[in-house]
Amino acid sequence: MHNVEGVHHTQHRFPPVSVESGTVAIPRLPPPHAQLPDDDLEQVPVNSPDGKANYLVKYVGRVDVGEYGGVAVIENGIQEVLRNASDIEKQEVYFELGETDVTVTLKNSCKVLLKHSYTEISSCGRRVDSVDFFAYIAGETSCSLAKKFVCYVFEASCDEESKTILCAIAQGFGRTHWFV
Repeated sequence: MHNVEGVHHTQHRFPPVSVESGTVAIPRLPPPHAQLPDDDLEQVPVNSPDGKANYLVKYVGRVDVGEYGGVAVIENGIQEVLRNASDIEKQEVYFELGETDVTVTLKNSCKVLLKHSYTEISSCGRRVDSVDFFAYIAGETSCSLAKKFVCYVFEASCDEESKTILCAIAQGFGRTHWFV
């Protein structure tokens, strides 16, 4: 049994869209790929309360996870990074959720540390026993073609912030699905 919640880029489904009198009805609930297990679906956040798409979090580290980038490897990826990390090594970073990509910038130097398009990100999630920590897995190219995946682990200020970030990444999967 896995102790992780998250979404996988290639397994997302989209809600049905109804067309009535030439208008498209957009459902109020987030699409299934943006929902985490056991969420109160009326309360799933898509942005923070102030609408920002830039979060100050701590970059904990990374670990190579091999040739598979699915949600199932997030649990062990987070655990391995946490086992090998210390508070001194954690770096404060800005985690920016863009329209087509995720950019991680060092707070002190404004140097871009990581930049991945949503098509390179294969999955995202968090352990249910460490909900402040979240991760995403990215391949060296588009996740459907990648042969090598890396798990990137971050620490949010609270569980609600990590949940918000994960839901926003999941929504990025949907945007880029229609974008490319």
